[in-house]
Amino acid sequence: MTEMSLRSNQLTGQIPACLGSLVQLEVLSIGDNDLDGNIPLALGDLPRLRSLNLELNGLSDNIPRELGQLRILEVLRLGQNGLTGTIPPELGNLSQLRHLSFHENQLSGTLPLSLTALGELTTFWYFGQTGQTVCAPQDAGFQNWLAGITDAIGPTCTFVAIEDSEPVPEPGFFLLGNFPNPFKSSTSIAIQLSESAQIQVEVLDITGRRVLETSFQVLAPGRQLIPVKAEGLSSGIYYYRVLVEAQEKFQILTGSMSLIR
Repeated sequence: MTEMSLRSNQLTGQIPACLGSLVQLEVLSIGDNDLDGNIPLALGDLPRLRSLNLELNGLSDNIPRELGQLRILEVLRLGQNGLTGTIPPELGNLSQLRHLSFHENQLSGTLPLSLTALGELTTFWYFGQTGQTVCAPQDAGFQNWLAGITDAIGPTCTFVAIEDSEPVPEPGFFLLGNFPNPFKSSTSIAIQLSESAQIQVEVLDITGRRVLETSFQVLAPGRQLIPVKAEGLSSGIYYYRVLVEAQEKFQILTGSMSLIR
């Protein structure tokens, strides 16, 4: 089977995970039904999938990172559901994507910088999150990329002053993923810093042995990119640790990446 189209019926229940075994599937369209539950992780195991339409249902929980494995996906429609959480940076791996929509859900947070790798995108809808906000970062590179999309609808992040009577939020450090991923020779790790911090990156192989480390550097607050060159490393999966130290605070952020020679 290469195409399954069950759109606009009255289907109920959860999406069966066994759909992930239909490895010849190129089109899966089950939008405009009454399906609920989460998006099965197994849908990321469909190597030939070009179009995935799950919009207009009652789906909940997070968007699975595993969807970033659908390397030749051209259309991803997730709008008008009840999806929550943030946008996984792994969606930046979908280099063939032309249509991406997750509007009118309950998603939150800032769009990951990794999305700028989607050079073929012509339609991008992320507006209308119920009770939450998904917004585009003010980063100049991201805004230039967004401006080049023919049909992009959604807000840009704005920052308002905090009243004296309101508590100031605790500073935090967040990992935004790395892109490209997989990569051939170099990649960039994206992090969000609430204050200036001293940063070092360690790369480990699957046995936990440290195979690479960067020099310590001080980065300013905001979204920052840390380039990593994989000179001398062979193909495979690697783990990385971002060591963040600021004002007597210390945090370790971890992630994984794939090197292809």
